[in-house]
Amino acid sequence: MESVTLILRDAGMRRTGPRQAVLEHLMESEHALSHQELENRLEGRVDRVTIYRILAAFEDHGIVHRVMDAGGHPQYALCSSSCSGHHHHDEHVHFQCNVCGNTYCLDEVAFPRISLPSGFVLSALDVTARGTCGRCKAA
Repeated sequence: MESVTLILRDAGMRRTGPRQAVLEHLMESEHALSHQELENRLEGRVDRVTIYRILAAFEDHGIVHRVMDAGGHPQYALCSSSCSGHHHHDEHVHFQCNVCGNTYCLDEVAFPRISLPSGFVLSALDVTARGTCGRCKAA
């Protein structure tokens, strides 16, 4: 996995302590993280408003993509290296566990091709599968 410094540099962003801390937690997580999860993990080191701003900047620069959970709350996961601030290429299925609530990126599962009627313009496509993750099933 790329280093924090390389990811920020490639996105055209300066490396700051708060950005580095948020990015490290996103890189270490096997599932998407909510703002609240990041705030809990960074308690006392980075305030909630700064986390919001960092996540918005990371999304604008193609570092993270937003995934909405079943309750309509955003969670954030690292983008693939081909994303940019102008276009996200994270066209994959997400899996949300009904037991623990974690959302996982299923990069190996591609979206189906969508054929739209004439005059329609697609701006977003979200596919979320729901069930029980391997960890919860084993428990």
